[in-house]
Amino acid sequence: MKKILKMFGILSILFVGCTTTEYLNKGNVSFTTETDKKNAMDAIVYVLSEHGITVSMINESFGLIQTDWKQTSDMEKNLGTTILLGALAGGSNTYFYEYLKMDFRVTDTGYTVSPLYKQEQQKRNAFANSSATAVNKAPVKTSEEGQIVLKIVEEINSMLNINGEIIWE
Repeated sequence: MKKILKMFGILSILFVGCTTTEYLNKGNVSFTTETDKKNAMDAIVYVLSEHGITVSMINESFGLIQTDWKQTSDMEKNLGTTILLGALAGGSNTYFYEYLKMDFRVTDTGYTVSPLYKQEQQKRNAFANSSATAVNKAPVKTSEEGQIVLKIVEEINSMLNINGEIIWE
């Protein structure tokens, strides 16, 4: 009986989902503005909320604004991959979800945004569910997440009367 319980314990550990997180390659986009720090922070928070992005932390003293991860992919994007991988894996379904997060640093002379992108893979089958997160990195400017960041930055810049081309480092 003890052997059966030990085997069950080992098998249950093997089927437990795990998530890993790694931060690499932060890309920064910086801007100079004529407005004060409070107005810049207000504009950033307003635009983020208009896009349905949750602000997880605001520190006015240090000029920091941080968002939660926002899912940018949907099930339609996953459908073909799910069917193909599910058939190949003997009935398990694999879903890929993409997320975006932004950190802002606001000073009296401007602001910097550091976007992060991650992809999470979730597998589901009759035995267990598991999850693994791919490397978190700066989104590519032409990616869907990069385009979301550019749109948000354009709206913030419009509110702060910042003109000129957006230069993505």
